[in-house]
Order: sequence, then C-alpha cells, then structure tokens
Amino acid sequence: MEQSWKNGDFVDHYNKIYSMKNDQIANYLECLSLNSDDVFIDFGCGNGDMLFEASKIVKLAAGLDMSEDQLELAKEKTKGCANVQLIKSDFLSYNPGDLIFSKASARKSLHHLTDDEKVRFIGKIAPFFKKDSLFLMEDGIFTFDRSETEEKLPQIMSEAEVYYNRKWQNIKEDFTHCILHEFPTGINLWEKAFASGGFEIINRHHITCFYARIIAKKVV
Repeated sequence: MEQSWKNGDFVDHYNKIYSMKNDQIANYLECLSLNSDDVFIDFGCGNGDMLFEASKIVKLAAGLDMSEDQLELAKEKTKGCANVQLIKSDFLSYNPGDLIFSKASARKSLHHLTDDEKVRFIGKIAPFFKKDSLFLMEDGIFTFDRSETEEKLPQIMSEAEVYYNRKWQNIKEDFTHCILHEFPTGINLWEKAFASGGFEIINRHHITCFYARIIAKKVV
C-alpha cells in the first residue's frame, strides 16, 4: 500500500490501526493539565479524535494537518465545536498569526521532519508560545543517535514485535518503512531542537528504545 496521506486507503488503514481509544486520549492529555484558559494546538491532528476531547476543556483547540482526508474527518468529528480551528498546512509553512499557545501536542507526526527541519520547526513556532507553555510529544525517539539506526535495527525490531504484540503483523511493513525511510531520531537531537526555541525537556519516558513520550516547557 502506498504510504501517502493523499491515499485514502492508507488514511483509512492508519486510522483503523493507530487511532487511540477515549481512555487512552484522556491519559495522554492528562500530561498537559489542560484548563479552560488554554489555547491548545495539535500538530498532526489526524482525524480529530484528540482535538475533540481537548475542545471540551480548553478555550481554543487548533488542529494542523496536511492531509485533506484527515481534515475532512476532523471537521466531521468536531462539527458544532465553536472553539475548534482546523488548518491545512505542513509544519514548516505554518504561521499561527495572532495566536499565542499555552499547550501543544504532536503525536506520531514530527518524525516526518528531517533532523535539520525539526530544529527549524521548533525555532519557528517557539515565538507563538508563552512562557511556561507545555509541549507534549510522543513519537519515534531513540535512546541512541540516529546514525546508529542500522546497527540497532535488530534490537528495534525485537522490541517492536513485543511492544505491538498482536498488532505486529498488521503494522510491521509500516513500522519498517518509518524506521528506515522516515526520520525518527535520538533524544539528544530533540533536546537540541527544543532548546533552540527556548524549551527545556522536563519529563521523558522511553517506552521502548525507539519510542518515547516527552514534555518540554517554555522557559525563555
């Protein structure tokens, strides 16, 4: 299957396999301590499931995605939510305009950026976050440097089979493509990227050697 966000079959496949259940979304968003004064943005909002849950709490929930198919699903999901804003854009082209964010999420989305692009992206969007803002990210984040990927591949694949368990056979092809042809990277690079925008990583939880959840705080 062509792994393109312009391919409706791939979008359907992705949402079927990777969408979070409501309790998983609640657990994830709990890390941000969302409140009614927050202006929240979801980078790579996909079908809008997380955006919809956040919109029940925050002042404004913005969802950014470059997939028209996903945004159509998000539009339907958040229909009637007056405090939701959907934006079609890639990460590096996005300009928030007058918006100033206090909370952000990026789940399984920023690995599409090269290492240089990650640094550029955080540096570009940082001015649109106020001091003490929180940025929650869950993605392909290695415990080692990206240059070691080939050497670490047997360990990655072994841990992935255990982590994904019964889902493994359905996602093995997607996973392998992501590791080898997209841009998951090391935690050291993400520390550099967030520091470039005045953020500091204040919480880091490695679920496997290739997957982690981190929280960065705007300190400057």
